[in-house]
Amino acid sequence: MSELYLGIDIEKDRLHAALTENAETVVTVTEPLDGSSFGRFCERAVSMISELAQEYRPKSIGLTGDPKGIVYIDSNGSAGSEPMLSPKKEEDYISRIEKECGITLRRGSGLLTHYINTDIGTVPESAQSFSTLASYIVKTLADRNRPYLHTSEAFELGFYDFSAKDFDSRSIVKCRLADLRYPEVTDSPSVAGYLGNTPIAVALGRTQSHFLGTADIGGALVLLRKDANISYSVAKNENQASATVQMPPFGGSELCERTDRDAKTAYDALLSLFARISVSVGGTEDIERTVNELALAALNETSLPKVRFDQGKLKISSESDGFTPDRICSAFVKEAAKRLCTVSKTPTRLMLAGNGRFDSEAFRRSLAHVFGVDATPCDMTFAAAAGAAPFASEPG
Repeated sequence: MSELYLGIDIEKDRLHAALTENAETVVTVTEPLDGSSFGRFCERAVSMISELAQEYRPKSIGLTGDPKGIVYIDSNGSAGSEPMLSPKKEEDYISRIEKECGITLRRGSGLLTHYINTDIGTVPESAQSFSTLASYIVKTLADRNRPYLHTSEAFELGFYDFSAKDFDSRSIVKCRLADLRYPEVTDSPSVAGYLGNTPIAVALGRTQSHFLGTADIGGALVLLRKDANISYSVAKNENQASATVQMPPFGGSELCERTDRDAKTAYDALLSLFARISVSVGGTEDIERTVNELALAALNETSLPKVRFDQGKLKISSESDGFTPDRICSAFVKEAAKRLCTVSKTPTRLMLAGNGRFDSEAFRRSLAHVFGVDATPCDMTFAAAAGAAPFASEPG
């Protein structure tokens, strides 16, 4: 007998829902959320999830959400303020934390936000604890007093040590962030509570949700946004030295992730170079299409320039006969694809998603060549919700 599972993805202004049956998404829903106050935002989210649960009667409910920022919680278990996001120019604070603690935090992460708020004196006086956005909604649905996080969400907050299965207390004290009560964390898809008789799983991290909703275990996902990012699964305890981070999604696999900031920055430099050349000779304004066409024209050439990405700078060297626009573009997309191919074996499938900055036919073909499997573009609108749904199927 087939069973429905409900996955929910909470964003800052809307809710995406996906109902899955036999690992296939059968129903999708998007609803706007009232952003006039956090109280109304939560009320609308809880109401929508309750209505969907009542209409479709899923076996369980799983949530994920935007990992950026922090929700401060007061002594009553309520949000003590509106969710707070990191101010701009957070790179200086990331560098400071690296020097103080040897830990690299992600841009927008919750504890980076808390570090900045602590430094500039904007932590709400009522704050006793904190949570991610998705885990706060889970807490509200399940009527819990304290947030209950999966390790994937704890990692997205920052300062979480997978090997110790706990927040890094030494670094937290060193960075003067021990003033609040830290959330309870589990490394399994535990039941956080119930909506009526329907179990609600602890919220799953956005990275894992996107991965499970697209590539799934055995596959790989290339995500192009502010940075170029590759996610892929490996057997549990299989060390991947090339990964930026290695984390458990669930079951017998671990999720590896590698971020390449230089590739994205170098591509912007490449576009800028061709834009300046194009303007100077009165050429096309559609630079991205031109770069793709040039790269395709020389994709099968063997004598290409040498391209290196070094701290966001694009460096090109070549013999005189190989230094042509088409060969430069082709060399770039091939090098970008090569840098992302950190998997130890051919993935079962390769999914490609993002904002299209260098999602081009030339790049897809280069990815297919180095990975050994076709790169399939995918729509990420409901991917995170669809990924949270199978996670919800895990609770016993």
